[in-house]
This record gives sequence, structure tokens and C-alpha cells, in this order.
Amino acid sequence: ILCMIAMSPPSDLSADSIRDEKVKVLKSLRRIDRSNVREKTVRGQYTAGFAQGKKVPGYLEEEGANKTSNTETFVAIRVDIDNWRWAGVPFY
Repeated sequence: ILCMIAMSPPSDLSADSIRDEKVKVLKSLRRIDRSNVREKTVRGQYTAGFAQGKKVPGYLEEEGANKTSNTETFVAIRVDIDNWRWAGVPFY
């Protein structure tokens, strides 16, 4: 989805032209490594709350869940594309 949103318009609608533009996006992604992974990512596990006014359980309260699990149930990653079109625009 990121590539489809961020790619430049292809020269034509052939599969090769579209692929080439997607590859350009992927090659322009700023690297995430050990030095910046904590500031570029967030991960967690959902907890109990309310949805449409009804109480809903947290992950650890779900039937069959390991009660001591620390497995992530969501992750978000900030990516930056180093090209003129998307300079300074974060994607999540």
C-alpha cells in the first residue's frame, strides 16, 4: 500500500512501469536499524476497554490466551522516504 501511495506516476500502466516506480519507493526508504528502532517503532498489547459502549477484554483476558504472554498484538512503524516528493513527510 505504501508503494502505491508514494510512487511517482509511471510512464505507462504496464506491469513493468508500475513495478519500477514501486521499487524506487522501496529503494528510497530511510533505513531503520539498532540506533533508531526505538524512535521509529512502537509495539504493544491491547488491554481491556470499551467498544461501542460495551466492555471488551484485553488480550490476556481472551479465552485461550497465555496469561503471562508479552506477545505484541500491534505494531506501528514510522518510515521516511528520501526523495523530493516526500521529503519531511512521515508514513505510519
